[in-house]
Amino acid sequence: MPLLTNVDSAYYKAGKVKITVDNEAVVKIEKDSLQILKPGKVNLTLAVGDTAVTQSLDVLKKTLTITGITATTRIYNGSKEVGLVTTDMKVDGLVGGSYF
Repeated sequence: MPLLTNVDSAYYKAGKVKITVDNEAVVKIEKDSLQILKPGKVNLTLAVGDTAVTQSLDVLKKTLTITGITATTRIYNGSKEVGLVTTDMKVDGLVGGSYF
């Protein structure tokens, strides 16, 4: 998710804009975007020039439900491998911008 909007690009290029987090196990900053890694609590700090603002963020678990997957029929051959049919697969619980 983008973190910066309406920031003068000269400030950004001069290194006067800084985004930090206090728990990189939960979220990671990639350029100007936030990558959520797992549930937890984190504080985000945005500093522009001499002004800094910190905001707490609680990342909560989200349920993802996958249905409609079936196994192909085959003769038992001693292996644990089987083909999966996903043509009727449905995924519920994806967040906007996510894909499967």
